[in-house]
Amino acid sequence: MGVMRKALLESLVQSGSMMAARLSLIAATFVIGFFQPLIEVTQFDSFAIAATFIALGLGLGMDSGLSLIAAEDRPEQRHLMLWVALAFPTCAVLPLGLAVWAAHFWLAPILLTWGQWGLAVLFGYLQANLTIAYSFDRFSGSAIWISLKILGVNLLGFGAGSVLLAQGGHVSDFMLAYVVALGLGNLWVVPRHLRHHPVPRDWLAEAPAMFRKLVGFSIWYLMSSLTLLLRRPIERVAVLVVSSPEMLGGYIILSRLAELVGLVGTVLSSGFMPIIIRRYHDADGVGKALARKLLNGYFALSIGLIAGALILWPLYLHRIPFPEGYPVMPVLFLLIAANVFIGASMLSGQGFVLTRKGHFVGAAGAVLIAAFAGFSALLIFMGLGIWATPLGLLGAAAIYILLIVQGSEYLAPVGISFWWQSGWMTGLIGLAFALGYWA
Repeated sequence: MGVMRKALLESLVQSGSMMAARLSLIAATFVIGFFQPLIEVTQFDSFAIAATFIALGLGLGMDSGLSLIAAEDRPEQRHLMLWVALAFPTCAVLPLGLAVWAAHFWLAPILLTWGQWGLAVLFGYLQANLTIAYSFDRFSGSAIWISLKILGVNLLGFGAGSVLLAQGGHVSDFMLAYVVALGLGNLWVVPRHLRHHPVPRDWLAEAPAMFRKLVGFSIWYLMSSLTLLLRRPIERVAVLVVSSPEMLGGYIILSRLAELVGLVGTVLSSGFMPIIIRRYHDADGVGKALARKLLNGYFALSIGLIAGALILWPLYLHRIPFPEGYPVMPVLFLLIAANVFIGASMLSGQGFVLTRKGHFVGAAGAVLIAAFAGFSALLIFMGLGIWATPLGLLGAAAIYILLIVQGSEYLAPVGISFWWQSGWMTGLIGLAFALGYWA
């Protein structure tokens, strides 16, 4: 019980930062929907996707590579991992920023203004730094304090941006307010981390090898993250093929609401997964038992999550001017089921970390995107219209989570059978269709 209580405490407190970092951008979509036309929702969504892509690229997935810290006993090597991981975004952001600045002289902006692209680069860089610092603390043992700091930073950015919108500001004002908040957060967090974890004396000789070690492990997680994120532009394009920009704005709101449910898996993994990895090989079987209870608990929780979405219509969605005849709740339930599957992948990665087979995660992410694009195109060709995208994503997510859970189970088993997982997935899909039909 001691391990369970510690993991639960870590998850509850760390969920503040995990939820804030993602919820703030998602919630911004809802706030903009109140104050601006749905077309503005589409523009901010483009900014959020671009900034997230940039954060992933500048971080090079090394926040995932820092999971190696959990198996590293030498403090000087841990410190070197932190310095190397933070050095790369700093080295990479300058040429990227200069490229954006130079591009505005010769190219017309795409999706965003050039000023907004500059804000997206700054946002991505600052977010990458905070993510790396958080991951270092998380896999070192405890990330409670940095979680609370990141929570405050995100609340500041979201609050300032919301006030500006309420006073008649534009979407760009929200973006700027958030970037300023992230800048203050970097000044608060990063220098302190570097002071308390000094670089080893021979860092210059060891840094290249450490960089190769981190990147060699994390590159596959980066590919998986990029492919998971790539589903969003594919999603948006597929919706536009069969509808209008206004309908896309409504779909984005539903998609972001569904992502909130998928974050439950991310939140639970923040406290539990480091403990599972550290204690998997314990003779008392605590690590394996914890992993099994975590997944089974998530399976049971997901039923309540999808049924609980019924409250979203009277609480919020009825206020949004969706196009007439748009199947709001049925589409939402399908998107929630898909995001529940994708969220479960965060709770079953111990096998890939323990065996250093991160390439499987990248391959599974590629399968997700290929299946999503293929299913959506086929369903559009079949004339399913607005239904093509949520159904395509649901089918692709089902394949993806089977690969992740059963792949991890093959490498480092904890007792989750293929048939038990398939039964849960079938029941959840049936519940999504039943609730959508009833709603």
